[in-house]
Amino acid sequence: MKILKHFIIIILSCIFLIASLPILSKNIFESGLLSDDYRFGDLYRLSNLAQFKELKSVCHKVKIESNPSNHLYVLGDSFLEKERIQKEDFPVSKYQYSHLDNIVEINVDTTKNNILLIETVERHLREHFKVKADNFKTTSVFNKSKPTEFIEVFNAEKFQAIFFSNTIIEKIKEFKAKINLELFERTDPKVSLSNDKNHILLKLDTDASKINSNFNEISQTEIETIILNLNETHKYYKNLGFDEIYLSIIPNKTTVCCQNDGNYNRIIEKIQNDKNLKLKAINVLKEFENKNYYEKGDTHWNCEGQEVYLKLVNRAMFK
Repeated sequence: MKILKHFIIIILSCIFLIASLPILSKNIFESGLLSDDYRFGDLYRLSNLAQFKELKSVCHKVKIESNPSNHLYVLGDSFLEKERIQKEDFPVSKYQYSHLDNIVEINVDTTKNNILLIETVERHLREHFKVKADNFKTTSVFNKSKPTEFIEVFNAEKFQAIFFSNTIIEKIKEFKAKINLELFERTDPKVSLSNDKNHILLKLDTDASKINSNFNEISQTEIETIILNLNETHKYYKNLGFDEIYLSIIPNKTTVCCQNDGNYNRIIEKIQNDKNLKLKAINVLKEFENKNYYEKGDTHWNCEGQEVYLKLVNRAMFK
């Protein structure tokens, strides 16, 4: 009995360490010793609905030749994170990405062609531009001597991944999800199904009571406020030395497949077609609408969608 207790303590301690040490957990998941619980998509992960279970695509991209005169800075969200998009996807000699939630110090070389791409997914557009986006700054606004990240607060998601991301547990969760859907018409509260049941969607996109939703009404006054803040953003970055500033709004999955499931507010069109907008809008919606460019069980694009997006923005920014 004592041996069993000690064994359990050792196992739990190991799991705690993995879930608390970013470097250790990253290496273990990358090695394949533990399964990535996002491998079938973020929406499948939430819902456990087997009909939307499909391994996410591994995209094979052709490296684009760099141009020494082009420097590209990106303010974006999860669509342009390093796991999906890298410097090699653009004809540039310098590339710097930062999430729209972060503040970062930059040094703009005014002898180069400096381009700023501001990307936001549709659901977070209203939140991001309640004020101007001045995330890139030429002088530091935070303490440069931050301690090295080694131990983080215990990560419950990693703990869950270690325990529950295996085939047997997945089958149990899928069975439970199927029963809840077929008998009680219930899914995880963070997801919803399209009216025809053919698509799984993020609840934020479909819940008309939420500001993020396709079906949440937006007033002309709010549109004008967003345009004003985007124009203030444009002015701010022009003063920092950027030659061109582009805006790309990536449509929600709901917009592409299921905008007729409710009263669509058409926020993308209202923003990017506004005659007062000073940023150069890249019309992603036109390229994506009614296309199968999203992963089956995920909120993000598939490889085809990613390829279309990169060709579109490169054509617009580097003529």
